[in-house]
Amino acid sequence: MSINKLKELAGKYSLSDEIVDQREKDRLSFVEHFTIIELKNLSIDQFAQGTDDNSFCYWLEFKKIGFGIGGGNASKFGIYKTKNKEEIVYATGYGKNKTYLVDQAAKDYFSDLINKIIKALDYTRGDKTDKIRELEIPMWNMVLQKILGIYYPDKFLTIGSPTVLIKCAKELGIQNIEHSSDNSILINYECKKAISKNPQFSKWSYEKIGTFIWETFDGENKKRKRKRKESKQYWLYAPGENAYLWDEFYQGGFMGLGWD
Repeated sequence: MSINKLKELAGKYSLSDEIVDQREKDRLSFVEHFTIIELKNLSIDQFAQGTDDNSFCYWLEFKKIGFGIGGGNASKFGIYKTKNKEEIVYATGYGKNKTYLVDQAAKDYFSDLINKIIKALDYTRGDKTDKIRELEIPMWNMVLQKILGIYYPDKFLTIGSPTVLIKCAKELGIQNIEHSSDNSILINYECKKAISKNPQFSKWSYEKIGTFIWETFDGENKKRKRKRKESKQYWLYAPGENAYLWDEFYQGGFMGLGWD
């Protein structure tokens, strides 16, 4: 798909002002609650998933801001709070790679993590997005990308899917960067820059551009969704590692996801 074809599709596209305004209002609620200046003073409990519904990571996952990052497990945030036997501790990794951290070790890990996130934000502000990958931040790319996009929405598409971003980059002829999921942040940045250069999109909000690109390049996913409606779906469910919570959940008559 050339930029000309994209422009043609854009001429027929609309997104209500109400939706755009609400999404921007939601984004602003995040940056006002967690100002970029105060990030360096964020405590580990104010950051970590598993503390309370007012933590930085809780807001990232459960507040309707930007694109969704639900699913997976809590290790996507780098460090999180969980239960080790009867003790509540911090952990990194998941499954066989899970490591429990206590006291100073957890604080040191978090300090390194938040400092790298702040550095990534600095790189984004200075349009040095290509340097972010060198930081090797122990956090899922999709999560980091969402953080960067919340604070600098005009520099990224509101899209977290590497598949869609790579597809967009190829169709736009962006060939000077590696097309891999590990490089999705830079791919996102370059796609947004290439699209925003075009006068037709210059007056579009970041939200309208992101939604338009998502709907344009997510055609294969739409096909899968249509196919799903025609057949019965089955889910394989295991509560906890090796289903260790099965008896408790079965007896209580409930299911739980995201047990960490």
